[in-house]
Amino acid sequence: MNTSPGRPMWGTEVRGVLAIAAVIVAIAVIWTRIENRTTDTETAVT
Repeated sequence: MNTSPGRPMWGTEVRGVLAIAAVIVAIAVIWTRIENRTTDTETAVT
């Protein structure tokens, strides 16, 4: 029965931050994989 507006907002903010962090990590992993592929092909060509 907690009617404090700060508690639920804080919970949703934390979930949002975690979701954003997960997306950033996923993009970083995919980006590094793409970078590794391009560097591998470049080294193979040269």
